[in-house]
Amino acid sequence: MPDLKVSKPAPGGSMIRPYGFDDGYGTLGATIEWCGRIVSVTCAHVAHAVGLEVFHPAQFVKHSYAVGTVHSISARTVYSSAEAYLESPDRTDSLFDFAVIEPEPGAVSYAIPGIYDGKSALRHRNPVLFEEVVFRGASGRVIEARVGSMREWGSASLPSYIKGGPAPLETFANSFHVEFKGSLRPTPGDSGSAIVARKDNRVVGLFTAGGEGDSVGSATRIPDNGDEMKRTQKGISLEMAKRLLGLD
Repeated sequence: MPDLKVSKPAPGGSMIRPYGFDDGYGTLGATIEWCGRIVSVTCAHVAHAVGLEVFHPAQFVKHSYAVGTVHSISARTVYSSAEAYLESPDRTDSLFDFAVIEPEPGAVSYAIPGIYDGKSALRHRNPVLFEEVVFRGASGRVIEARVGSMREWGSASLPSYIKGGPAPLETFANSFHVEFKGSLRPTPGDSGSAIVARKDNRVVGLFTAGGEGDSVGSATRIPDNGDEMKRTQKGISLEMAKRLLGLD
């Protein structure tokens, strides 16, 4: 179950939902220093599209509960428009499962409860093989893990169906595995959680997939700079394309 408590300002690990998506929610990963400015980050498959207002908690969709607006995304599958989805539903040129949220003034905090006290904005770096990490999602659970493998490319099945047939496997870059420790596991809605290295409190990625019954989950690396996102940063997610076309 998600943590439905309202926190103002919203810390990392809070439950969020973008405007127009009433059937799901995700996690505000953290508010970090990225490309020389302070932004909040989550997964692209949580944020969906540039320009959407993002709310915390997910059940309160009105401006007074807005934490920010989606500024840019680089999703697992990104399209320039809804029509582009119909033309090429199996495109595989995606880079990250990453989204930048431009925070509303005073709406977010640097803290991640149970992980980081929020004295200043966290910074990010690339993950290191076998290092100890921790993350907190919308479930309120603090999950212990370690970086289990590094993959330049990975694949994830899409649960959608296109014109009566199953969607193809998609390919996405800059993914890595996290091996869960202990008995706690992520739950639905924990996507977007900031994965924090124990040794230096650096954010090394965002949690993307995995849950009860799994021993391993997936994560995406955070782009080093905006140039890594240029090819897809103005796109929309597969879920948003299908919604605009009435195919969801």
